Amino acid sequence: MFSLCFRNLRFRTPENAEPLLYTYLKYVHLAQVRTAERYPFQNMSTVEFDSIQLVLRGSRHKDPIEVQDELRRIVAYASLRKQSAKSASILILRFVHGYYPDEIAQISLLRQHKIRRGLSDAREEIRGHLTDSTRIRVMHQGAPPEVLPKYLA
Repeated sequence: MFSLCFRNLRFRTPENAEPLLYTYLKYVHLAQVRTAERYPFQNMSTVEFDSIQLVLRGSRHKDPIEVQDELRRIVAYASLRKQSAKSASILILRFVHGYYPDEIAQISLLRQHKIRRGLSDAREEIRGHLTDSTRIRVMHQGAPPEVLPKYLA
């Protein structure tokens, strides 16, 4: 016999539990909606997200063209810096490819705290680049190239 208990209410059959379960799911959903309203993704910069997929999911209220342009600039700058900064390679693995920090640690043979520090350093550098692209110059390479969309119409 099936028995389900919610706050001292006992249901002997699954048919009687269905209305309660739907009510419970409705309140859980409403709680998540309220939480999302209190802590919106809009306040996060693009580089703060863990992956590009999360950026695209979390930036529904932003202009898609601006998000794409910012993603192009982030990826182009990280690609330029990966030759001279290990932190840029770590960011590419996390942000572009979606690897988890423990997987990056195994690939790079670094400890977890070094991975976290590398991600933090790379994000800081990219935030600086996005704010003022002339501020950061790489030795023997000059300023990073400005990335434009492939097709301008």
